[in-house]
Amino acid sequence: MSQKFLAGVAPCGCIWEFADPEVEGAAILAKLEASWESLGLTVTEVTSWVLKRRTALCPHGTIIQSPEDEMPIIVKDTSTDFEPAPEGAWRAVCTDVVELGLIHTQFGDKPMIRIAFELEEINPKNNKPFMVSQRFGVTLSSKGRLRPFLESWRGKKFTDEELKGFDVEALIGVNAQLAVVHNVNDGKTFANIASVMKPARGMEKLSISADYIRVKDREPATNGHADEPQITDDDIPF
Repeated sequence: MSQKFLAGVAPCGCIWEFADPEVEGAAILAKLEASWESLGLTVTEVTSWVLKRRTALCPHGTIIQSPEDEMPIIVKDTSTDFEPAPEGAWRAVCTDVVELGLIHTQFGDKPMIRIAFELEEINPKNNKPFMVSQRFGVTLSSKGRLRPFLESWRGKKFTDEELKGFDVEALIGVNAQLAVVHNVNDGKTFANIASVMKPARGMEKLSISADYIRVKDREPATNGHADEPQITDDDIPF
């Protein structure tokens, strides 16, 4: 049976911090939960150790780094500094697939992943590509959102044999054409993926930025993708 952990989850869906009930005492857990709730985080039961560290993992700028020797976790309004990816149709490359563990939804707790992309457009504030991402349930059910997203991306349906199992790590380094739209939530503007398509044949390919570090590798820090996939003009390898 999987071990259960608690996590503080931001309104945008990003996980901030884990707590292990088997290690922390009841008093500390109660204090953590109260602190998370006071900061607008949702206390959620999860099963993954993937993000078990205290670090700034949120691409929306909702959560910021908290010094290691301080409690509680600090959350502030960064809307004046955060620049969402611009709306429009963009070439993009998949940079990451992040395991989020169990996330509470209107249908109960569901295992979820986040698929992240770099766009061709450069953010003038930091001279790095704009990023967008989308969260999906970990299922290829026809009722889920991941399967139609991947089928639109690859430009064809999954076969019955492919539906028996698909390694989402194969997405990293794959190019796409994304339609990005803006949505406003609680007064803040977020960039969301409206649609995805297979790149047009002959379209110049994007590579993952050399300084991009996958979420799972951000502790300890590494120097980006040493084993970045090489994508040919025959395109989508999934």
